[in-house]
This record gives sequence, C-alpha cells and structure tokens, in this order.
Amino acid sequence: MECKPGHRLILCNDGGSLVGPTVEAPMGPEGLARLVIDPLKGTQIDTLFWQLGTDPYLGTPTHRLTDQYSHDTAVGPRWGQGNVRFSTAANWRIYENTRHMRELGADPAAVVVEHGQRAGLGVFLSMRVNDGHDINLETGLSDPLMSPMKRGHPDWLIGGDGPARTAYNFAVGEVCDYKLSLALEAIANYDLDGLDWDYCRSPSFFPDGVGQQHSHVMTDLMRELRAAVNAKARQVGKPVCLSARIPGSLDDAHAKGLDVRAWIAEGLMDIVIVGHARANKHRLPVEEYVDAARGTDIHVVAQNLGLFMQPRPLSARLLWNERDYYSTEMCRATAATHWCAGAHGIYLFNNHLIPYVRNLDYDRRPWMEIGDPDLIARKDKHYVVDERSWGEGPLPLTLGEIGDEVAVAVDVADELAAAADDGGLQDVTVRVLIEHLTDLDDLCFELNEYRLDVSQATRRLLYNDAWLDFEVRPPVIRKGWNHLRVSVAARNHAVVGPLVLSSVEVIVRYRASPDELARNS
Repeated sequence: MECKPGHRLILCNDGGSLVGPTVEAPMGPEGLARLVIDPLKGTQIDTLFWQLGTDPYLGTPTHRLTDQYSHDTAVGPRWGQGNVRFSTAANWRIYENTRHMRELGADPAAVVVEHGQRAGLGVFLSMRVNDGHDINLETGLSDPLMSPMKRGHPDWLIGGDGPARTAYNFAVGEVCDYKLSLALEAIANYDLDGLDWDYCRSPSFFPDGVGQQHSHVMTDLMRELRAAVNAKARQVGKPVCLSARIPGSLDDAHAKGLDVRAWIAEGLMDIVIVGHARANKHRLPVEEYVDAARGTDIHVVAQNLGLFMQPRPLSARLLWNERDYYSTEMCRATAATHWCAGAHGIYLFNNHLIPYVRNLDYDRRPWMEIGDPDLIARKDKHYVVDERSWGEGPLPLTLGEIGDEVAVAVDVADELAAAADDGGLQDVTVRVLIEHLTDLDDLCFELNEYRLDVSQATRRLLYNDAWLDFEVRPPVIRKGWNHLRVSVAARNHAVVGPLVLSSVEVIVRYRASPDELARNS
C-alpha cells in the first residue's frame, strides 16, 4: 500500500529523555502520555518521531546510553538488565519507570504510538543507525555504561583511535543483520505509521575513506526496510512510511556511504529529511534534494533549529538579551528559507528538551507557526549566516591587510519589496560583527552592489566586538540570496589583531496589522 506523506511539521523526541529524569518513579502509561503527547496538542505538529533508545541526557556523563533500549525488544540490549545498582538517579528512574510499565502490560513505545494516534498525530518509530555518544565513556569498552552488544562484539566496531572508534562498522555483515533485525522487530511489533532511520547521529558507518565504495551495503539495507514497511502496510491495510534523515549534501552523504540519489531513484523512501550531523544549521542544501526528488512522490523535509545553539558571541547576549536557545524569530527565518527552497515539511530535533534544560517557561511558539509558510510570511524574522565550526558555514572570515576582501551570502525569504510598497514593512537591519574594529579602520561594505554608508550605521562596542547595524530597504536588500562584500581600505596599525568578520545577520520587522493590534489591546 503506497504511502502518501503529508507531514508538515515533525517533532523528533529522543525516546526515554522524558521517561526518567523529569518524573519520579513509578510512572505509568498515562503519565508518559501526558509528558510526550500533551505538549503537542494545539500546535501545528502533525507527526511525532519517537526515537527508540534510552536517553537520560544530563542524567549520565555520555548524555545518552548508546544502543541500549527501554522498549520491548528481544534483539537489542534492554537497559538495566542484570543491574541492581545505577550510577545516577535519572538512570534508575528510566529503568524503574519502564519496569513498572512492563508490569502493567505496557511498553513505552506502544504507549506513545497509541496516545499519539489518538491525538491525531502520525507516529513514527525512529532509530539511530549509529550513535557515538559512548565515545565519552572513560573506560571505553569495559565501561559499565557501554552497550553489552558492543562489549561482546568489539570486532563489529570501526575501532582505531579516531572519533568513530565506538561506532558500528557496516562493512561487517553481522552489524547489518543486527541493525536490520532491530528495525524489522519494531515494524512487526508496533502499529506505527512509519519507520525513520536517522543517519545523522552519528554519521560514520565505515572506516574513513571507504564509505562510497561500500554504499551498496546501505542501499541493500534500505531495500530491505522498504520491503518490510510495504509488507506491513498490506498487513494492516493502511500506509506505512519509510523516512531517512541525511547529513548534509548529497555528495557528502555519498562519501559516507549513503547513495541517496539511488535511493530516490528506486523510491526507497517516502520522506527524506535534509539534516545536519552536529547541532543545527540555519541554511541546508534543500534545493538539490528537491531537484533529485522531482517527479517522484518523495517528500523533502528540512531540519529546523533545535536545542543546541551555534555559539553566539557574549556581546550578542548582553546587548540584545539573547537566550541560549534559538529565538522564535530565528526559527521562523530558517523555516521560511527552507519553505522557499521547496521543502514539503519542517523537522524539529531536540526541541522537546528546551523546557527542561533551557527555559521552564518556554512558550513553544515555533511549534505553532513554522509549519505554515503563509502564517509566518509577515512575521518578524532573524536570519543568521552559519558559523564554521558547528554549522559548516563560511564564518568567521579574516580581513588582515589593506585590500583584503571577503564576501558572504545570506538568504532572505520575505517579500520585502511588496511589504515596503503596502506599508507592512517596518524596518530591515543588516547586522555585522567585526572583531578589533576601531574608528581608525576604514572598511567598505557593499550589499548587492549598493554601497552601505558606514557613517550612518549604529555602532555598539563591547571589548573586541564591534557591531554595526545598517538600516536598509528594497532594492538594496531583496528576497532571495543577498551578497555582502566587505573590503579593507585602511587599518589602525596600533592594533595587531586582524579584523574578523564574525557574524552576518538580517533582522526583518513588520508593522502590526489592525487585527494583531486589536488582539493585543
């Protein structure tokens, strides 16, 4: 039975992250449903991905128990089996809560599926194809928190001394059999609406340099999964989807052993999520996935901003009172650019943890807006160019000498010219951060070949950080890619530190409509 996905806003919840750390034991099925499902009611989220696995997050030094499970599995290691003592209270709660549910004849994954579907959600079970959190275990394979499967089969691992040494090596046939068995068991045992294979956490599947030549291995696994969900759909008489979250561009994925182009050509997925392996990224290569899937029924979904924020300068937090998680305006901006790039849906990763580790009063506003591109079209946005170390973006860029020049592109989704014409646009600010900038330095700024007047920019200083705010209007700034060029005309020779372009941002603000003014009065 063919799956026709219509998933506009997907929330991925790390299975287990709410089972233990937040509620005292014993917690029954209704308590789990209140924690997982109730916050989604009244939002635009229409699909829940529940990741199989035990995730105490801050309750353990590794932030996740890799390849250990709290659902009813006869294939993978069950968390707590054989243990009578636990290193932390959170670890014990996960064990005790799931043990209590089993005594009541319940299973956390089944509870989430049942209650999620009852609330009108599509519920997928999600599996991390590999997971490298256990790299942080101090005593390696002998550590009691290491998966019993890995302890018993060290030859199944990539090994060596690199960052992927504890990851499973899919060039080993037994690894493929094991991972496939876990997935087939979940497909058979649950009334799921789909299965998601998450290739982003962590994206190492073969030893370095040999991923592409082994890509047929992963393609064969995807074929097996496709056949299994098709068989399940025929059995239950309803569509069952297959989804995969892919790290980065198509070429980057292929280098890791994921021939997504072939998967799309064969129709092996219903949903492909354009993701990011490390934290979050403001702009993903959505267009190439949309092009590859054109003419098929495959839906392309873009990962939006989640819990773990790219590093922001201390000065930004002090000057504008930024929090340590993405603002609603940033979430809108990222979603809007991906909608404009052709995405069929938006995927939220780790957002369910924000109220527990960032802000107890988090209002979940993005969950109520970003699934509808028309709703956010005339709402304030904050665009940010990706930083290199986390987002694999272009920044920072060094301007060391007179004559040096750098260029940065920022994608803006707003119909700025139309909003300016009808009076809906309040203002647009191009904000740049230049480290070590002084009044004796002379920089030239051009945006889309329009010279920006530095003398009219608002300047804010904090130690080495100099922020410049340029107020611009169309046609200086426009919908689509905008190109900022910065060049050095003169330097303050008394300052040794080079000029560094560290941030490029666009803040778009709209005037409130009469309806909004009436609602707020």
